Amino acid sequence: MKKVIIALAISVVIAGTAFCANSPTTTTVPKATTTTVAPSAAILSVTGVVQKIVAASTAKKTGEQLVVLVDGKEMTLAVSTAIVVKDAKGKSVKLSALTKGTKVVIGYSQTANGGNEAVSVTVTK
Repeated sequence: MKKVIIALAISVVIAGTAFCANSPTTTTVPKATTTTVAPSAAILSVTGVVQKIVAASTAKKTGEQLVVLVDGKEMTLAVSTAIVVKDAKGKSVKLSALTKGTKVVIGYSQTANGGNEAVSVTVTK
């Protein structure tokens, strides 16, 4: 009797599987979408000598700027509001602590309008 019940149960499972395999099914696949992601701004690095710090100007609608001499040419960088400035010992200082002639390494990124924005400044010895 047990063998008959087991055989019957196996037959039901096999028949059910065969039935489901032959049944047509409809699957709705969502339409593919494309998202354009702007590339992240790469952080570039340059070594130079501080020439001056230009105060923000509401009349010109410009923020604070840092002007450095790099390989004999002046480079002007907008100053990020989140800029990190470190002295030669690695201590955080204000941008205003930099003086003309101070040798620095600047981390910066290129902006969408083609300018450069300083995100970090480290004084070198």
